[in-house]
Amino acid sequence: MISLAAGESVLLVTTGALSTSHWMLAAFVGMSKPLGRLPFATLFGAYSLFVMAVLTTSLFFIPLLARIKPAPVVMNQ
Repeated sequence: MISLAAGESVLLVTTGALSTSHWMLAAFVGMSKPLGRLPFATLFGAYSLFVMAVLTTSLFFIPLLARIKPAPVVMNQ
């Protein structure tokens, strides 16, 4: 059975949330021509707020995930 310590779980949740959100934001910005007209400072400010919101949201869910008992993982040898 594989189990993660609390710190490892926090790291996994936050990096997963950040990675997913970055790819989603990159896809949105890449396909959105109107954003190209905005100044870089405005885009960077919005991006910073977005990252803080994702971190806050992912850290909010960590206590909820801690209550879930993980299923045992069996690895074939």
